Amino acid sequence: MSRLGIVLDFQTKMITIDDAKLPMRYIRSLQTEQSRREIFKNSYFVEPPVTDTNNKRTVEILDPKYEKADLPVIVEENCQFLTSAERTQLLRVLQKCEQLTLPASPVRSYRLSFIP
Repeated sequence: MSRLGIVLDFQTKMITIDDAKLPMRYIRSLQTEQSRREIFKNSYFVEPPVTDTNNKRTVEILDPKYEKADLPVIVEENCQFLTSAERTQLLRVLQKCEQLTLPASPVRSYRLSFIP
């Protein structure tokens, strides 16, 4: 059972399988089909905390509001290290890709490197 990640804790009367915790049942309570169905129904839809965390992270990444990027403002505010001519050149390159969108609340920051 250890290879399968199953932990039987008789002290707390809990069964742990892949971070999902289920209470142990008395053997007599498993005798009727109705009780077995009820246990299956209640435990089938319980997701382990790891899965729940990953699902929340996926939603956070996939569901941000996207809006058209204000390229001149973005270049001006984030590219102060470039000369005025380089910023103008960068803005022209970015404007060629008008479908470029940025999330309203970015999940991560990215750094672009340009090779002359």
